[in-house]
Amino acid sequence: MLTALVLKAVLAAIIVGFVTASIKINMDRFFLVILMVFLVGLPFDEAILINLLVVLAAAGILFYRQSQGLRKLPRQYLPVIVASSAIGGLAGRVLGLALPQPMLLILFGIYAVGVGLRLVLVKMEPKGAVICPPARLTPLFLFFGLIAGLLSAGGKPYKVPILNRTFGFPPPMAYMLSTVGVASAITAALMAQLILAPGAITGEIVAWAVFFIVSITAVSLVVERHWSLTLQKYVSWTIAPILVIIGVRFLLVAMAA
Repeated sequence: MLTALVLKAVLAAIIVGFVTASIKINMDRFFLVILMVFLVGLPFDEAILINLLVVLAAAGILFYRQSQGLRKLPRQYLPVIVASSAIGGLAGRVLGLALPQPMLLILFGIYAVGVGLRLVLVKMEPKGAVICPPARLTPLFLFFGLIAGLLSAGGKPYKVPILNRTFGFPPPMAYMLSTVGVASAITAALMAQLILAPGAITGEIVAWAVFFIVSITAVSLVVERHWSLTLQKYVSWTIAPILVIIGVRFLLVAMAA
């Protein structure tokens, strides 16, 4: 029984590391929640807590590896992004603790279907100079901060294209600004969790998180060495319909509950 569980967890880590590194959304590990629930067999609420820890660690790793890009970000946007994301993450975790699980499953299913559609329908555009008042970013980061605290989903598959196509940020800058938002939201969400329900983050939860952080990071580093636009294209087109199907399954499970 234990051997089978470990093998399932290893398979989940390999899939998540390969997919997220291939399609360049390393900071949105909602794939991991899906696999923890349907493959490993963990309860949905535990999967959310594990993923919150995994996403926070992923943010730290990304900041360390891309510190130069972080330093180049326009400073006028950071206070707005950090504050609005943190408020959203705090509110999202409070709401996540209050909502019944079927409602969370419905929201997660909608999120998964949306990401699947986004991967094939929305593409990034090259952009030049950015002319956007910082305050205009508040609703975007507040909303996706809420989603991060609620579902442990960073929202980068949505935020990055919006920052790029709507607000005019070049793709690398949009990616890094979104990462700052995710890190702020997840940190606030975990603080809310520790204050409101500290006993939920058990040693087992932390152990699972450490396992997935190490294994997914290792797989991602290997995939990055062989990454190409062709790989990104094929993985995106492969995973998109799967996400739609899984999202629909979440909806059906929730409605049957």
